[in-house]
Amino acid sequence: MADEYEVTRTVTYYDDDGHPAAGPKLDPLIAFYWARLDDAAASTDRPSQRFLADLAAKRAVLDDYARHCAEPDSPAREMVCKVMRTVIKRFAVAEADHPDYREEWRP
Repeated sequence: MADEYEVTRTVTYYDDDGHPAAGPKLDPLIAFYWARLDDAAASTDRPSQRFLADLAAKRAVLDDYARHCAEPDSPAREMVCKVMRTVIKRFAVAEADHPDYREEWRP
């Protein structure tokens, strides 16, 4: 399943206003949240259907972020990236007790 989301893990970093950062680099918030989803997936031997559906939905949000924010000619890109990044921050705040969580990611 991880291969189908690999594009998201290498998405160009966008700031909170939806602007691309100088040069391509991995967005630390996205990398952090991907790792937490991977941890969750690996943490159980027999996940429930609900758990798997929740995990798939969150991965789809990250995938959508990567896809929509990679379209430089889209007139709505900045707004879409800003809104989606806020959604991802809200998901990630559930992991605020993790040592790699950054306070700057709080929505």
